[in-house]
Amino acid sequence: EELFYLVIDGDLDDYIGCTDPSALNYNPDATYDDESCIYQGDACEIALDFVAEGGNLFGSQNVYGSIDEYGASWYQFTSYDNYENLSISTEGSDFDTQLEVWGACDDGDYLGYNDDANGTLQSEINLVDITAGQTFFVKVFGYSSSAGNFVLNVNLYNASSITLNTEGGPERVSLSWNPTEPTLSRGTSFNGTIEE
Repeated sequence: EELFYLVIDGDLDDYIGCTDPSALNYNPDATYDDESCIYQGDACEIALDFVAEGGNLFGSQNVYGSIDEYGASWYQFTSYDNYENLSISTEGSDFDTQLEVWGACDDGDYLGYNDDANGTLQSEINLVDITAGQTFFVKVFGYSSSAGNFVLNVNLYNASSITLNTEGGPERVSLSWNPTEPTLSRGTSFNGTIEE
């Protein structure tokens, strides 16, 4: 027969639980934090509202955050109208990101996933045929144990039809756009040749 001793480290009056008042499961009676705190955005069901966090659904305002190793941040937003395209990216983040986009938390599979986009360590997902009232849940997380500060951008848009007109002359080419000139960076020189 063996004899075991139980050693209790701490006051017998201690009550374990989440001691952070900003957590969803904060326990005001807890005197010892057991690292069980749950925060808004930790899971799909408690996703942060992208717009309420300062984001804009048309690409002009990003949301900024950070995640720890093996952590994730969830955001949700709803389309106001019908749009042809939806682009979601983490361009500008300072670590190797991954993205998932879900239509509902209990769906069997995501609508889109991406790890590395456009030759970078950041992520981008593009979806089409977005309908008014459609809600999306976005998971931002790192590749393996990657962690750091992330930038989340959402852009709902319709692809506009732009006609480019060209008119050649001696050592020059004139360009015009209809209905308007797109907002793109301009080159300052042309190193090719113009043939009639």
